[in-house]
Amino acid sequence: MSAERIDLAAIPPTLIQFRGGCLTVLRSDLATVSPEEGCALLLGRRDRDLACHVQIVWPCRNVWREASARHRHFALDPREQIAAQRWSRRRDFQVLAVAHSHPNSGCQPSDCDRALADRELITVILDGMGTPSAWWLMPDTGFISVPLQVWDTDEPCGV
Repeated sequence: MSAERIDLAAIPPTLIQFRGGCLTVLRSDLATVSPEEGCALLLGRRDRDLACHVQIVWPCRNVWREASARHRHFALDPREQIAAQRWSRRRDFQVLAVAHSHPNSGCQPSDCDRALADRELITVILDGMGTPSAWWLMPDTGFISVPLQVWDTDEPCGV
């Protein structure tokens, strides 16, 4: 959290948009590790209207401490988080969202998702069919849905 935002509630985004093939890439990356929960960071830019534009999918390893529970839980590898943040800064991108799969359940955030969520980022969850949903998770007050769209469908995922 930045120093300017200490003790202030994060401002929820108005929309999350996926560039071109990014949603396809995300579905593929998360399905690859099924039946475990897959995870990734979504990189791009946030505009003045608070809409988030995903342009890069940064796959991450699920390093949940108990390997036998990775079909129900996920934890991002902290080294991959740092690498994604550094890469993004050098290219004037931001980490916009954390994405993960629920291969054996629906898209709604679990109690664990809500407890461990980064309050500055959108949470994108793909169910077992690859259907995405986006959420803004708030401390102690639950969550709200964030509209999700695909844009520039002819553009590939990437810079």
